[in-house]
Amino acid sequence: MAYDERLRRTVLFGGNGGPRGDTWTWDGTSWEAVPGSEALPRFNSLAQYDSVRHQLIRTTGWNGTTRVRETWLFDGQRWSLTSSEGPGPRNHAAIAFDRRRGRLVLHGGHDGTFVFGDTWEWDGLRWIERLTSPPERRIENDH
Repeated sequence: MAYDERLRRTVLFGGNGGPRGDTWTWDGTSWEAVPGSEALPRFNSLAQYDSVRHQLIRTTGWNGTTRVRETWLFDGQRWSLTSSEGPGPRNHAAIAFDRRRGRLVLHGGHDGTFVFGDTWEWDGLRWIERLTSPPERRIENDH
C-alpha cells in the first residue's frame, strides 16, 4: 500500500488470504475497487510513489509458491510489468523514495533462508545495487 500523489489516493494491492491480485483505492472516505487492474497475485510486496516521475511502483513479494523480483508500475487503471531484474526475490524489505536524488531506495529483506543487507536504487528505468552492509545472515530459529 502506498499513497499516489498524482491520483490523490492511497493504493492497496494484493494481500494475504490468497495471495490476492486485486487493487483498491482509498480517497480518505471510502475504498473503491479498480476494475480491470488485476495483476499476478502477491503479498508482502513493497509499494512506493516516485514523485519525480509520478509513478507508483510495486516490487518483490510472495506469490504463494515463491518469492519474486518483478517491478510493476501502476498508471491509475492497470499494473504493467517493467522489470524482472534488480533486487533478488525477497519479502519484508524496507522501501522509501529519496526526493532530493530522485531515487527509490530498497534495503534488506529476507528470502526465507538469508537476511539481506543490500541496498538498491530504482532510477525510473532500472535497479542499481549500491552497497551491501552488513553481510547476509542465515535465519536461525531460536524458539
